[in-house]
Amino acid sequence: MPAFKNTFFYPSVNAGFVFTDAFKVQSDILSYGKLRASYARVGSDAPPYLLSNTFVKASYGNNVANFNFPYGSVPGFTLNSNIADSTLAPEFTTSYEAGLNLGFWKNRVSVDAAYFNTISTSQIFNVGIPLRPAIRQRRSTPAG
Repeated sequence: MPAFKNTFFYPSVNAGFVFTDAFKVQSDILSYGKLRASYARVGSDAPPYLLSNTFVKASYGNNVANFNFPYGSVPGFTLNSNIADSTLAPEFTTSYEAGLNLGFWKNRVSVDAAYFNTISTSQIFNVGIPLRPAIRQRRSTPAG
């Protein structure tokens, strides 16, 4: 990642509240009740060597024959087919969850219900570009 975008902050928090204990619920039907919620944000950076244009081992051929460098003592490198993106930003995924646990008849029957939502932003992916010699794609984020 670029120097101004290489610090990540990954907060998360969760909480639960057992309301049958807090309110001292005495019931033959409802024996356990709990509300829970959580929030998390995680990130991912790009594979290495994407901030500057690099050279890779050369390979020439087709589906019948292929010739790979280095060949013996003959070195061979070619420009990487990805254009570097110096504005690349990390990917982030944010998750929210809320749930309810209920136990009935001395916990012989239980119900667990949850709602969750996950949102990913600034995903890093390859973007095809119009054909130019030796350059086929650019790795980018949607804003990049």
